[in-house]
Amino acid sequence: TLTICVDMVAASGGYMVACQSSPGQLFAAPFAMVGSIGVVGQTINIHRILEQKGVQTLTFKSHEAKAPIGMLGEVTEEGIEHVKEQFGEVFDAFKTLVSVARPQIRDSIAQIATGKVWLGQDALEIGLVDRVVTSDEYLSERI
Repeated sequence: TLTICVDMVAASGGYMVACQSSPGQLFAAPFAMVGSIGVVGQTINIHRILEQKGVQTLTFKSHEAKAPIGMLGEVTEEGIEHVKEQFGEVFDAFKTLVSVARPQIRDSIAQIATGKVWLGQDALEIGLVDRVVTSDEYLSERI
């Protein structure tokens, strides 16, 4: 049995890991922040600035799909669409992982997977966790 107690934050990737608890064994403290099921990414691109200054950038790739958008290279519509598609695939996989680990929220995953975080009690009410308890309280019960 794998019990996971979230005392502070299990958001995004942290919640993904927390979902690996045994069934019925994902707990959160009352003020723990839980959830944030979503995908985000940011980059800065300075290609135009470098071009204006006469700086040429060279990028070598094994395939066009490798790093379609980077900090130095030209940003293309194809590159943007490729990254959006990848993010969509990762988001779908994230929702599937949570739905399999937390079958009680399978039917409401679209409403829950908004990137929002919930405090412990609210997370319990929507099915993101199984119990509201701190790790200290849980361990005291077990000793």
